[in-house]
Amino acid sequence: MTDIIGTLEQDLTVFATPNETNGTWKGGTATDTTLLTAIQTLMTTLANLQGGIGQAVGTINGDVATALTDAATALNTIADGLASIETAVPAGSTPAQVLQALQNALTVGQTLLPGSSTALSSVSQFFGMLSSLLSDVGNDITQASTQLYQIAQQLTAIATAF
Repeated sequence: MTDIIGTLEQDLTVFATPNETNGTWKGGTATDTTLLTAIQTLMTTLANLQGGIGQAVGTINGDVATALTDAATALNTIADGLASIETAVPAGSTPAQVLQALQNALTVGQTLLPGSSTALSSVSQFFGMLSSLLSDVGNDITQASTQLYQIAQQLTAIATAF
């Protein structure tokens, strides 16, 4: 198995290093690397250029920062929700199996109700990704949550460069 989420967290350390605060990764603040600081300086300089180019870069910077911040918020919410999934899993099943079963049910629903296929497809993909995440970490909810909190910290830090 490939730990895609763990690999992403590791890859993002070139920009920001996540930090644990008071024994938890939730709510921590990642430390910027010198590379992220250099990117922030460049993007600020470009946004401050006179004329249309500066304005265009400023608009793009705002959009990228918003998207990264929104993604970080979503990851924190998902990490928070994983604990409730773990406590609700029936005996003899793993969280990944339960999420895979839900994904399968949504896929069947998508087939039977083609008019709602976009919504069902999106939700099915989400639960498939979550199932894969949990399988990758051996159904260790704590590890999966930690990785999501760390990535959220990193995305929040990267957002400040824009």
